[in-house]
Amino acid sequence: MKILFLPIVFLLVITQSGCVSDTVTFANTSTKDLDLTREKKITGKAGGLYLFDFFPIYMNSRQQSAYEDMIMKVGSNYHVVDVTIKDQWKWVFIGTKCNTYVTGLAYPVKQDKPAPPPVIQDTRPVDTTAQKLEELKRLYKDGNLSDTEYEAARRKALGL
Repeated sequence: MKILFLPIVFLLVITQSGCVSDTVTFANTSTKDLDLTREKKITGKAGGLYLFDFFPIYMNSRQQSAYEDMIMKVGSNYHVVDVTIKDQWKWVFIGTKCNTYVTGLAYPVKQDKPAPPPVIQDTRPVDTTAQKLEELKRLYKDGNLSDTEYEAARRKALGL
């Protein structure tokens, strides 16, 4: 009896210590620095398989992998709040498939103050009425303006 006891205890210790996952810690974010008007729903996914319902393949740390997938999708300018975890199990012919979904709401960080638009100054020379009339005459003589177009542009230049 003593001979069987040690191998059984050893086997139990080995099998129980093989399926240990790390604890997932989500970032603690204050919403006062976030722009709550621009919400994005974001989801990360990770999966694994219990081969023949006994051998775990990619089962450990799938919650951490799904969380990291979600954070990579959102980008560095956003913070994620209201995180939820959902496990989905499905039987397949060779075992059990498990998908873990981590979903959260992503909000961008508020910008201190938007930059003012650049001021563009008009550097074109100002045409005088005489210059405008000279240009109209030249266009008319070159045949680029018809009689009615010339007369309408001339009246507009003179303010009539």
